[in-house]
Amino acid sequence: FCSIEPLVTYGEAHPELAGHDGYIPAFQMVLAHYSKHVWRRLMTTLSFEKIDIDGDGTLTREEIQRALEQVQGVQVAQPYLDSLINVIDENDDGLIDRDEWEQMQEML
Repeated sequence: FCSIEPLVTYGEAHPELAGHDGYIPAFQMVLAHYSKHVWRRLMTTLSFEKIDIDGDGTLTREEIQRALEQVQGVQVAQPYLDSLINVIDENDDGLIDRDEWEQMQEML
């Protein structure tokens, strides 16, 4: 009735999502996968400079939240915003810098 093969394939390709027990919670996996689609839409709609309101070279949670509201027309829930940031934030500082932005653009 439904196939989880795409989820399994995605999980196998992204071992960094696994917890200490080696398993990936399905919700996390789906959210991480969907987050990449949201970044694609955001990146094709707004430039890094348009999102970086204060011009400091990094995108904060607030700037990303504002951009998503502009593009999607709704406020994004915090777990969803966390997933969006985590999928692109390579150095785990909670910010998106130009290098992380460009790496994501190349992946998409």
